[in-house]
Amino acid sequence: MTCRSSIYAERLLIDRGWYVLRVQYDYRRENPASGEDEQLERLTVDSRSAIDAGLAHGTYTHLVLVGKSLGTIAMAQLLPALDVADAWSVWLTPLLKRPGVLQCVASCSDRSLVVIGSEDSHFDPAIVGSLASEGQCATLIIDGGEHSLDLRGDAVGSAMSFVT
Repeated sequence: MTCRSSIYAERLLIDRGWYVLRVQYDYRRENPASGEDEQLERLTVDSRSAIDAGLAHGTYTHLVLVGKSLGTIAMAQLLPALDVADAWSVWLTPLLKRPGVLQCVASCSDRSLVVIGSEDSHFDPAIVGSLASEGQCATLIIDGGEHSLDLRGDAVGSAMSFVT
């Protein structure tokens, strides 16, 4: 998680007294020849190992998973298997067109927040609208936001998009 939106989410949780465990991944840099499927498998395995290690350090009644982009694929695979009574999820620019991601977001009911830009290639107004209207999750659409959640050519506007 190196995107600004992920850092803000992390800081917010720390400011609220939560423990934060970050899974940093950049598998393309480590092994440029690896394919996307291999990278996603490694991300999921690494994320599961990190969560297991974190949970081994104490008993937690609340858990928030925050994922950005590719991290949402790992979240979709991990959330259903988590043995935590109260697991929440924040989906930053979720890959809603990937198999399993939309289904997992929808199944998390009122314990999810989806944040996506209207200019993100994975944004579909009908899909995001149905998630919100059916009460399946809270949504925040960054008008003009790209996959990075930034507004092209507008640094101030990009920063302010998280204030509302």
